[in-house]
Amino acid sequence: MEHWHPNQLRHSHDMKVRKDFWLEAAQALLGHERADVTRIYAAQDEALAATVAAKIG
Repeated sequence: MEHWHPNQLRHSHDMKVRKDFWLEAAQALLGHERADVTRIYAAQDEALAATVAAKIG
């Protein structure tokens, strides 16, 4: 089992806001000056999705 980090809550919240209200809303809520910083969370999520898909087929 992987170690859990409190920052995962922030990441999950960001992904929910991005899905429902788009990037600009997530950027404002997270307090990022630049949208490219907020996009890092999406890149992490895509990498996780690819890992899971590779494992389960």
